[in-house]
Amino acid sequence: MKTYLRSMAAASAAAALALSVAQPASANYRNLDPRQCDGWGWNFELFYNRDNNGAHIAFGYDDENFGVPDANIGSYRFCNNGNGGGAEVKNAAASARNRTQYYATVYYNSWFRGKSDSVEVNMNLLNIFNNNASFRFTG
Repeated sequence: MKTYLRSMAAASAAAALALSVAQPASANYRNLDPRQCDGWGWNFELFYNRDNNGAHIAFGYDDENFGVPDANIGSYRFCNNGNGGGAEVKNAAASARNRTQYYATVYYNSWFRGKSDSVEVNMNLLNIFNNNASFRFTG
């Protein structure tokens, strides 16, 4: 009987410990619209690799900060559709595709500041290769 009680006490302690260990928080991403990953509907894309290869993410509107340091908002992540999928977009894009009549200017810093590359159609990012934090449509 003592052996049985010891076994039950050990099992109960193990279960309590397992329940008390903090589980990792689920990642909070800003990719809230499915169009950001399905490639349809939004006309500006950033790619993880050069020459519009690897994982991508699409945008339909200006964004002043790809990596907001707020746990409730989260940062943008490349869609899980190729090399670099799941990586944070901020400071990781190597090329871009623009299917609009406007230039899309990608900036080194958040809030549209610093060095930039203006994307007319398709291009590898030159001035801000893997150093990008915001973008907006310009004239």
